[in-house]
Amino acid sequence: MAKTAVIIPAAGSSTRMGGGIKKQYLMAEDLPVLIRAVRAFCHVEGLCAIAVAAPAADLAQVRELLDRYGHEDVLLAAGGDTRQQSVMRALALVPEDADYVLVHDAARPFVSRAVIDGVLGALKEGAYSVVPGVTPKNTVRTAAK
Repeated sequence: MAKTAVIIPAAGSSTRMGGGIKKQYLMAEDLPVLIRAVRAFCHVEGLCAIAVAAPAADLAQVRELLDRYGHEDVLLAAGGDTRQQSVMRALALVPEDADYVLVHDAARPFVSRAVIDGVLGALKEGAYSVVPGVTPKNTVRTAAK
């Protein structure tokens, strides 16, 4: 069985959202966005690691969040100044014998199982790399209870 690792960059500052709380910590329904992103990959067959790259100043907060929601086994790296640096720092934590490494932005917590399985299927069929495409939604809404 192929071993798959997942890297979830979550080190962004959310400046395009106008400041305030960072989007990876916002609640999406009943869970923080970051936790939803992590859980999207827990079904992966042969999962050998999930590594999150978070802002260096937030590492203790993110560790507590992961632990509180039952993800004590998630690896945690200090993110860099760029997404590329953050991914590389998380990649350094991934087991060297991982056959596949998936990278998925924490701010996209509703990735479907079909998309994930489609990417893995293409890799297993011999693709060197895979970038999934999905039909975009035209509406962005903010709702308050």
